[in-house]
Amino acid sequence: MSRRPDRPLAFYAGVTCLGFASGLRSQVGLATICSGTPTRSLPGILRSRFARRSAVVLALAELAADKLPSVPDRTEPAGLLARLTLGGTSGGLAARGMGFGPSTAVVLGSLASLTGAFAGLAGRRMLGSRMPAVRAGVVEDGVALVISAVGLRSARS
Repeated sequence: MSRRPDRPLAFYAGVTCLGFASGLRSQVGLATICSGTPTRSLPGILRSRFARRSAVVLALAELAADKLPSVPDRTEPAGLLARLTLGGTSGGLAARGMGFGPSTAVVLGSLASLTGAFAGLAGRRMLGSRMPAVRAGVVEDGVALVISAVGLRSARS
């Protein structure tokens, strides 16, 4: 297990970012953790190369699928449940990797993912009124990726 950070505010800000990013794109927080965390900090089921690569492939598939008109809103119950679960999981995994207890990080990641889901939907609709829907989705993808990367860096600082 890694060291406990000297700056818990930075850690919790990072967990919030990971959760928020999971609200924008449900798989992004987990993929960021799996690809940017030392293997020994992950639970056994995520340590294999296959599992880590699968998390990234699933996130990339979500980025592509999100542009399809048949994809339901992220704020429908199934989409929210996935985001709450994956945002909380990302927070818990970050806590595990940094030597924090997971409870607060799981709750914070879940709540941030809920905020991200609704804020992202509002932002996407606003952007969609000013540019083609696919372009608005790509902009949102970039925001999710940047926020997730910043979150991991902050959580690990």
